[in-house]
Amino acid sequence: MKNYDFHQLLEPLEFQEFARDMIQVREKIDMEAFREGPDQGIDARCITPEGQCIILQAKRWANDGGIRWKELREEKKKTDRIKPDRYILVLARDVSPEQKKKIRELFHPFILADNDIVTGKDLNNYLGSGEPGYARVEEKYYKLWIRNTEVLKNTVRDVVNGELLAESRLEWEKARQNAEFFVETAVYEEARKLLAAGRAIILSGEPGIGKTTLANQLAIYWLSRRGFDTYLWAESVGDLYKAQEMPGKKVVIYDDFWGSNFLNAYGAGKEERRLARLIESVRLRNDYVLILTTREYVLEQGMRQNEELRALLERYKLECRLHSYSLTDMVRIYLGHLRKSSLTWEQMKALYRIHDQVVLSPYYNPRIIQMYLGSVQPGDRPEQCAQRMLQYLQEPKDFWEQIFQNLSEEARVFFIILDLMPLPVNLERAHQCYQAAMAGEKEGSLFRESERVIAELEKTAIYTETVPEAGNALRVRFQNPSANDFIHQYISRNFVQYRELLLRSCCYFECCRKLLSLCALTQTDGAFCRRVMERAIDLEYRCFFEYNRDYYSYYELLQVYRNPAGEPFRKWFTDKFRELLSRIKRDSADVSTEDLKEFPAAAGRAIEYGFYRNKEEAAAVYFEAMMKNRLPFQPGDMPANL
Repeated sequence: MKNYDFHQLLEPLEFQEFARDMIQVREKIDMEAFREGPDQGIDARCITPEGQCIILQAKRWANDGGIRWKELREEKKKTDRIKPDRYILVLARDVSPEQKKKIRELFHPFILADNDIVTGKDLNNYLGSGEPGYARVEEKYYKLWIRNTEVLKNTVRDVVNGELLAESRLEWEKARQNAEFFVETAVYEEARKLLAAGRAIILSGEPGIGKTTLANQLAIYWLSRRGFDTYLWAESVGDLYKAQEMPGKKVVIYDDFWGSNFLNAYGAGKEERRLARLIESVRLRNDYVLILTTREYVLEQGMRQNEELRALLERYKLECRLHSYSLTDMVRIYLGHLRKSSLTWEQMKALYRIHDQVVLSPYYNPRIIQMYLGSVQPGDRPEQCAQRMLQYLQEPKDFWEQIFQNLSEEARVFFIILDLMPLPVNLERAHQCYQAAMAGEKEGSLFRESERVIAELEKTAIYTETVPEAGNALRVRFQNPSANDFIHQYISRNFVQYRELLLRSCCYFECCRKLLSLCALTQTDGAFCRRVMERAIDLEYRCFFEYNRDYYSYYELLQVYRNPAGEPFRKWFTDKFRELLSRIKRDSADVSTEDLKEFPAAAGRAIEYGFYRNKEEAAAVYFEAMMKNRLPFQPGDMPANL
């Protein structure tokens, strides 16, 4: 017989969902679920084909307290208003026969039989009955069995060699400690199914998303529910082959399996082929499960160097991304971090009250949350803790400052020059900018060095993604908008120190455009501004993206033109505007719609700086072109100086 303490093991919402799932199995019905919070007396509901209304209410009460009669009387008032045909009450605790009789009398006439008052003992009896439906429910709620299985007490066999044994024991203890706070998500369910089907899985994705935690939770599931008895933490392909010779049924984790290794031992193909052979053989075995984790960029680079392995690795790959989590998942992750922290009870309550603001923040990031909670002191006032949490999410300057200072010199350079790029950006082009920037820092910097830098930054600040529509090209972006905010402010404060490096990195027009804005923001001297403008004009048609516009760059430069720094380029700006005006007059259909729509603002700037003086002609040309092309316009579209 099972002996779970449901009050201790499950959170309120988890118990509500567990109760619904158990009653669905018992009654062979489907019940509509309701969210946690004020429920008007309904946690779940079923309308039968005959039109009968069945209501379920779940109460997660502890065994060591009395029956909460006042709370039950309030529930009865709600039930009187609803008037269901049948009312089922599920309790996490046990009750005596006399108490059950009294509860049934209180809820008369809605509780039809004693077995519609389901106690903790009843739930344990159902789970121990051997009924497959109940077994599936038990398997779903991992918190029930995660701390109630003898398997977890000793899973690292002494037959492993010394160094490997020590590492496996260390990682196993961490896995057990973290398991209590693990959040079961849709990604976890998908991973379980993939692993069951192929006996091997590759968890890839952005850093900090919880790939290692997910890997360990999968291992715990196989050890607790699938009859496996050995946990092994591998550091090399050689370790994976050693594990094959071990007795027993093994779950093997190879964390960050390419990691920085693919820059060294990997790449020649020998180790990759050994790994591929092992993955293929594992699916035919019943005593070996293999779980690998890696960062998405590292995986893609490894597959590019070994294209013959791409089909195999893609078949076993599951990509983990933060945006795949539901709001409920994100709340549970946040609450898990609160429970795991060393907060006082009052601090925890204050931080719980802002959970909706935290998860709806565009800066939500589990790693930032974890770092902030680690900085809270026992003496901090609860209200201040909550206020600082929201401020920290909005502007986690200290968090990013610490990350930035701990980076290698090359990684800091890449971090800095990303601020000039329109993200997400093609990684190959970002590499070009990096190499140009490093040309003045380190002679002979190689493309391979860029790969090391990306691998380092993926652990903290950026993530990469594959674009199938562009031939599996990689593009890069910041993991969190706050990282971009931090580096932009950092550059602004230290612009004189970094401006030469930034200028060297400008291999594309958009970088120059952003650098000119920084020049204006920091009131940089005219000589440097002229150098940037000259580079921008040279790169007029070399852009990161295809804009399908002939005058995109010209319009952008008009916005950042300033005298006297721009005076040496007056002729270029003047000639360019006359060319644009002449082209619109001659054949406006040959000018892109976007260039036509933005012409009034460009004309206003051109007249303001004296590149053109006949404002009446400029206005007339614009209106005629818009009418010829049947484009909507208003007189108010024209700037005041036209």
